[in-house]
Amino acid sequence: THSESFEDRPILSELMFKIDCGEVKHLWVFNTDRLNRDDEDDRVWNIIRFNLRKNGVILYVGEGNKYNLSNYLDDFVFGMMSEVSKYDNRLRSERLRRGRLTSVKDGKWKGGPPPYGYRLEDKYLVKDDTEMKWVKKIYEKYSNGETIYQIQKYLLSNGVESRRGKIVWSDQSIKRVLLNTHFEGYYYYTDKKLGETVRSQCPKTLPSTLVKKVRDRISSNTYTSNYIKTPTLLKDYLRCGHCGSKMGQRINKKQYYNDYYCV
Repeated sequence: THSESFEDRPILSELMFKIDCGEVKHLWVFNTDRLNRDDEDDRVWNIIRFNLRKNGVILYVGEGNKYNLSNYLDDFVFGMMSEVSKYDNRLRSERLRRGRLTSVKDGKWKGGPPPYGYRLEDKYLVKDDTEMKWVKKIYEKYSNGETIYQIQKYLLSNGVESRRGKIVWSDQSIKRVLLNTHFEGYYYYTDKKLGETVRSQCPKTLPSTLVKKVRDRISSNTYTSNYIKTPTLLKDYLRCGHCGSKMGQRINKKQYYNDYYCV
C-alpha cells in the first residue's frame, strides 16, 4: 500500500504490537522506505522510531547497517541518514514526474489504458478504426436528440462491447465518450503533486461541427438535485470550460480535500 496510516497497514500494526510485547528485538528492512511510506508526513515514522527506541529494538538497514536507537549517537546518525534518503526520494520522484509531464506534452500517452476509440503504438495514441466507428455513431445519435438510454439499446442490439468487454454500456461509459476531448485532438494532464497541467496533442478523429453540436446539447442540459449534503458557494454557477457541463463537488472530511470537478 502507499497509505501511511496504521489502519491500512495491518502487517506493520502487528509488528508494532509484537515489539511492544517484547517478542521482537531485531528488525531488518531492505531500506527505510519499507517502513515509511509518506515523505510528507512524519507522524507515523516518528511513532515507529519511538517504539523501536523505547523497546530497545536493534534496527538493521540493507546490508550491514546496524542501529541501536536507544544509543543517542546511533539515533542521531540514523536520523541524518533517514533525512538524506527522504531528500533523495523526493528529488527522484520530482524528476520522474517532470519527465512524464514533458513526454505527455510532446504527445506521448500519460500511462494506463487508452481512451475508447484509440490504441497505443510506441506510447502514442493512434486511431482505432473499429472503435472509432461506434464513437462517431454515439456522437451522431446524441447530437440528433437521442437519449443515453436509446444509445445504450442501439449499442446492445449491435453487440458492441465496451472497453471492459461488456455489451451493456453504463450511463457513465457513454457520458465519458461524449465528454472526451481526445476526439477533438487534445487532452489535458495534471500532475497533482507538482500542481502543473500540460496540454497534449493526439489524433483528431471527429469533425468539429459534430463535436460542437454534442457540446451545445450537453451545455443546455441542467442537472438539479433536491438533496445537497454540503451546500457550497459556487456549485450552482460553475461550468466546465472544456465541455460546458455543470461542475460537481467532492468533499471528503476524512482525507481533507474539497474541490470542484467536471462530472
